[in-house]
Amino acid sequence: MTSTGTPMPGARAAADAAPDATGAGGPLLSVRDLTVTVRATGARIVSGVSFDLADGERAGLAGESGSGKSMTASAIAGIAPGSVEAAGSVLFGGVELVGRTERELSAVRGRGIAMVFQEPLTSLDPLMRVGRQIAGPLARIQGVRRRELAAAIARSLEDVGLDGSDRRIARAYPHELSGGQRQRVALAIALACRPRLLIADEPTTALDVTVQAEILELLERVVEERGMALLFISHDLPVISQVAPRVLVMHGGRLLEDDTLEDLLRDPRTDYARTLIADARRISRLQVPGPATEGGR
Repeated sequence: MTSTGTPMPGARAAADAAPDATGAGGPLLSVRDLTVTVRATGARIVSGVSFDLADGERAGLAGESGSGKSMTASAIAGIAPGSVEAAGSVLFGGVELVGRTERELSAVRGRGIAMVFQEPLTSLDPLMRVGRQIAGPLARIQGVRRRELAAAIARSLEDVGLDGSDRRIARAYPHELSGGQRQRVALAIALACRPRLLIADEPTTALDVTVQAEILELLERVVEERGMALLFISHDLPVISQVAPRVLVMHGGRLLEDDTLEDLLRDPRTDYARTLIADARRISRLQVPGPATEGGR
């Protein structure tokens, strides 16, 4: 992630400040005028997005495919592709992330910000057994000693609903697991980093309905137990409603709405949000109140 701003301090400052600080009483995450532009053409994918996320807060980022929500998340975490340029401000724990080098951002990712994706095969190493992939952050970030790693890996698997005593899971390669198991492993790796903010980018879209419900319940539980902040990205309001009480709606690269789920459903301000809610009504998976009555917001 690059910017036209001045160089930032070194990686040690980012590693020290980001995971623990909340910006001297301010929000854990503060995004201001975030813009993502295609370098080759100058086209804007994300335009002037601004919002705050408090420590331990859960919010959903909603919008159709191509709305800019995933690129916004990638820019926040500093993993946007090199073909784009991010500008604006992303403060995490009071530390500016825009303009940092990859080495500096790596010090923040993991213990500060962790991500899980729609298809974990894109983030899991296909040539490494899943136990070793969980062991990495356990040793690097939590300082687990080698002789204690096997037990720590088992606990990490149990934390995400897998059988930690079944050595076949830890010794499996990602392609040998089901989609739901892979997503649980990806979450176990993210949690092993002990992040303050978990960004989940469409983590249940590729799963069947039953497994999707299990993963959503798991996410809700671990976020609550660990006091993490959660930014949950989805095109599906019914899914967001299961994990987040606040919704940010994006369309065309812009942030159109930022409200509690209840208030958004009762009184959406934009036509696009009304369309999302109408779609939710049609598929009948969300108890959506009718339009605000006279005297409402």
